[in-house]
Amino acid sequence: MKTSGIDPIPSRSATVDVQVVNASEKVAADALAVPVMPAQPVPEELGVSLEQLAKAGFTPEVVKALAFPASGEPILVAVGVGELDALTTAKVRDAAAAFARTVPQDARLAAQVPSTTTLTASDAAAAIVEGVLLSRYQFSLRSTPRGPVGVTSLVLIAPPDEEAEVTSGVSRGLATARAAMLGRDLAACPAGLLTASRMAELAVRIGAEAGLTVEVSDRRALIELGCGGLLGVNKGSVEEPRMIVLKYRPENEPTGHLALVGKGIMYDSGGINLKPGDLAHSQMKNDLTGAGDILAAMSALAELGCRASVTGYLMCTDNMPSGSAMQLGDVLTIHGGRTVEVIKDVYKRQPYGSAGPRTSGTSPARVR
Repeated sequence: MKTSGIDPIPSRSATVDVQVVNASEKVAADALAVPVMPAQPVPEELGVSLEQLAKAGFTPEVVKALAFPASGEPILVAVGVGELDALTTAKVRDAAAAFARTVPQDARLAAQVPSTTTLTASDAAAAIVEGVLLSRYQFSLRSTPRGPVGVTSLVLIAPPDEEAEVTSGVSRGLATARAAMLGRDLAACPAGLLTASRMAELAVRIGAEAGLTVEVSDRRALIELGCGGLLGVNKGSVEEPRMIVLKYRPENEPTGHLALVGKGIMYDSGGINLKPGDLAHSQMKNDLTGAGDILAAMSALAELGCRASVTGYLMCTDNMPSGSAMQLGDVLTIHGGRTVEVIKDVYKRQPYGSAGPRTSGTSPARVR
């Protein structure tokens, strides 16, 4: 299928240079986050008091940020972090996101990693990386780009003697942020660009990068395996289905084995039982997110040092209407030999003992 040269997962090719420095080193950035806390003096570099910040509409709580326009670099951004001893990874992530959103046209950012007894420098660094990168994430196919620019570099200023901890957190934050952005890419990509076969191609590409073994079953293989459920949903489509099996195995003896199964309906029109033609229908491409999120999560396992074996099963097809589509009342034989009847439930569940007519609704297929 022609894809017009558009990459379905653009965030995968985006690069961000993350550096860790100590407080004595010069920071090269377009914007610098300056943490502000309640009942504490405002850092001298901002040149204002808490009262003056309040008059400008800023309070030192998490998700609040205020940029100070300047002719030089970097621009200073007051970032609320709340009480230092109450910081959590979620709050640090939210504060970093507020900072990044306040300077949407700046590509080079810098932030100080907080030093607190309630949070390790590694966890705080990972949260900052996640907050900055995910808050500036966007998926756009516009010929003329709009919106925030991408982050090209991020400098983290480490607390004294904790550069190694911060560096460890940066690696973890980059892995989780890239996985999250990959999942978002897959969910946002139009169904015309991301078919089941294209998903398989991406899985092979990502698997090679992430140290995964990838096995792909096409229509013929699925028939031999007896996967009647997936084949039944695919009957009305001109696009072939794919079953994608991803395997991650740690270098040492695994601590256990986890299996993940993801629904990958690349576009769910409802098949012969068409969905309403409203805005929600346009988002039926999101029915692949189970499979997409498993692929994204498994892409980060090696980087995160996962000690368990993990196998992911991505069941991918679209569900389209045509003369060959699956029909209501059909009986499918799924893998393992069990039969499933495809029905539309004419009754909506009512409280036990209720009287009167019941309205129509839909329910999943009925297992025989």
